Amino acid sequence: MLAWAGVQRLPKTGTEDPAEVKARRLAAASAMSTATAELWTTAADGFGGRRVLPRVIGYRESGKAR
Repeated sequence: MLAWAGVQRLPKTGTEDPAEVKARRLAAASAMSTATAELWTTAADGFGGRRVLPRVIGYRESGKAR
């Protein structure tokens, strides 16, 4: 979901111009770093401006082992 947010603002047409490719990659990375969404795998809602998704690892008991 966050990656989708990163590419939404990019032009719909392709390019082979190296400078334009670099600019588009930077734009996508910037958009992803600030994008937020309700995620299934973490309580975090986005990257918070960083390059790593913050996660808290936890556990819950599911019952007695057999």
